[in-house]
Amino acid sequence: MNDSNISTHESGSPAHSKHHHWRRRALALSFVSALVFGTIGYKQYDPETPIVDALYYAAQLFAMHAPHLDRALPWTLELGRWLAAVTTVFAAFEVVQHMWREEWDAQRIRRMKGHTIICGLGRKGFAVASSLAEQSNRLVVIEKSPSTDMIEACREKCIHVLTGDATNPDVLCAARIEHAASLLALCPDDSTNCEIAAQACHLRAEARHDAIPLQCRIQVGDAETRETLQRLLTKQCGPCGASVRFFDSFDPEARQLIIHGLPLDHDGVKPGDTRRVHLVVLGFGRMGRTLAIRAAQLGVFAQAGRLKISVIDRRADAHRAELLFRYPRIPEVCDIEFHTLEAISPEARALLEKWCLQRDTITSAAVCFDNEPRALEIAVQLEPLLKSGGVRFAARMSGQGGLAHLMKETGADKNSAVHIIPFGMIERASRLGCLADDPNEQFARQIHAAYVKMRRNEAGQEAKTLEALAKDPALRDWDSLTEELRESNRQQADHIFIKMRALGLEVVDTGDKRPTALAEFTREQIEMLAEMEHRRWLAERRMANWTCAPQKNIERRENPYLVEWDKLSEAIKDYDRVAVKAIPTLLAGAQRKICRKKSDADAGSPVTIS
Repeated sequence: MNDSNISTHESGSPAHSKHHHWRRRALALSFVSALVFGTIGYKQYDPETPIVDALYYAAQLFAMHAPHLDRALPWTLELGRWLAAVTTVFAAFEVVQHMWREEWDAQRIRRMKGHTIICGLGRKGFAVASSLAEQSNRLVVIEKSPSTDMIEACREKCIHVLTGDATNPDVLCAARIEHAASLLALCPDDSTNCEIAAQACHLRAEARHDAIPLQCRIQVGDAETRETLQRLLTKQCGPCGASVRFFDSFDPEARQLIIHGLPLDHDGVKPGDTRRVHLVVLGFGRMGRTLAIRAAQLGVFAQAGRLKISVIDRRADAHRAELLFRYPRIPEVCDIEFHTLEAISPEARALLEKWCLQRDTITSAAVCFDNEPRALEIAVQLEPLLKSGGVRFAARMSGQGGLAHLMKETGADKNSAVHIIPFGMIERASRLGCLADDPNEQFARQIHAAYVKMRRNEAGQEAKTLEALAKDPALRDWDSLTEELRESNRQQADHIFIKMRALGLEVVDTGDKRPTALAEFTREQIEMLAEMEHRRWLAERRMANWTCAPQKNIERRENPYLVEWDKLSEAIKDYDRVAVKAIPTLLAGAQRKICRKKSDADAGSPVTIS
C-alpha cells in the first residue's frame, strides 16, 4: 500500500510494448524450436548418437556450424538448422540495431544545447517527459535502471535515455548539463534530488561563463526543507547563472482535492453551523501525509470548531512519529488521531461506519494508497453509509482511464449509487513540466500580482512610500519571493474559496454568465472573514513552527501576534480587515468574480449570513 511517486517502470506506449514483447517471444520460440527439432533430427539421423551429443550438435547450429552430414537429412533436422540460422541472424540484427540506436542517441546528445534533462523515469517522470516531448525533441532522461519497454516508449517520442546515476557528475556531463536549459529532478528520494541539484550547480560553476542559464526544478516533499534548501542552493547556484525551484508533486493534487474536489467543507460551513468538519485519510504515505498537512493548514471555517483528521494505516504509529517530528505543533492546529489498522479489516470498517453515521459532522474520506481495486472495493462496501450519511469519498487513481473514467461517469449520473472522486492521476503530473500551468499555482500568482499592484496604486507617487514598498520582500515579483512567502500566498489564495462558501458564494471566472453577487462586503461579513483569516494565519504559522513571543524575530520564528482573535488590538485586527476587504478587488485582478452558488442563483434566493 505504499504510495511512492515513482513505481515500477511501466511503459507509456502499450502498442509499442506489445510489439516489443511479440518480437522477444518470437525469438524465444524460434530458439527453443530450433534446439528441439535439431536434437530430435540428430537422433533420427543417427539413432546411436547419445542424447547429450545430439543436444550439443543442435546448439552448434546457432553458430552456423554442424558435423559433416553425408546422406539425406530428416525433415526435423532440416527444419531445426534453418530455424537456428534465422534465429541467429534475427538476434544479430537486434543487437546491431540496439548498438546503432545507442550510438546515434549518444551522438545526438553530444550536439544538444538548450535542452531539458529529466532525472527519474518512473510514471511521473515519463508523464512529464511525454508532455514536454510534444513541444520539443530536445529531451534527455537519466535513469539508473530503466526497463526495455520504457526505453522503447521514450524513443518512440524522440526522448533520449541515459542509463546511469544522476548524482554521478560523469553522467550529468554525458547529458551535457553545461549546455542544458532546464533540469527536473523527479526521483522518489528527496535527498537524491537535492544531491542532483548540488552536482548540477557545481558542474555549471565549472562551465564556461557564456553557458545557457539553467533552471532547476527539484522535487522535495517537506515545505520547511524546501525553504532551507532554497537558501543554501541559491547561494551556490547564483554565481553560475542557475536558478533553483523546489516543489512537491503531490501538493497540487492535495490542494485541488481539499479546496475544489471534495471540498473539505462540502457546500460551505456558515457561521453558527454546529457541525464539525472531519477528514478520514486511508493510507499515510507521501500523498496521505501531504493531504493531512494541507487540510490542517486550510481547515479553518466560519465556526470556531477544530478540524478533525483520522488516519487509518498499518504503520500508523511510525507515521505519527514522523509527522510530529516535522510538524510538532500540528496538535495545536487540529485534532489528529492515528489508527493502526489494515484499510480492509473489520476494525477499519467499524470505524468508518461509526464516522459515516455521525450526523453532527461534515465527513470526507480519501483513499491515498495507490491501489485502484482496493479503493473501489472500500467505496462499494460502504456505499449505503456514504450515500445516507452525506459522506464524500475520494480515491487515488494512477491514470485518467479505466476506473478513474468509470468514477467520473458514475459521479456525473445523479442516480448512481456510488459517487467517488478520483484524484492524483499520473497524467496531471505532466503539469510539472511547466509548474506555472498548475491552476492553483497560477491563481496564487495572479492574486499576488493583483495585491502588489493594489499596494503600489495606494502608495501613489510619493517617493518615500515607493522606496519603502520596493524594499518590502513581500512585494517582490513571484519568482523573486522566498519559498516561505510563496507558500503563504498559496494558502491565502486557496482559503478565499472556503471564505466565500461560508457566505453562500463561490469564486468563478469572469467569463461566467452569472452576475457578480457583490462588489464589497458588509461590515459584519468583513468582521467574520477577518477573524477567519487570522485563524488561518495562526494555523499556517503554527504549522511552520512559529511561536508567540513579545518581540518579532524571524530567525527564531517568533511573533507577538500568534494569539487568538479576541486578544489582538484593534490596530492589528485592521490588517486582517483590510486584507479580506480587498478580496473582490484581488479576484478581479486575477480574472475572477464572486457569484451566488448555482443552486441559489437558479432559485433567485438572496445570500445572507446566519
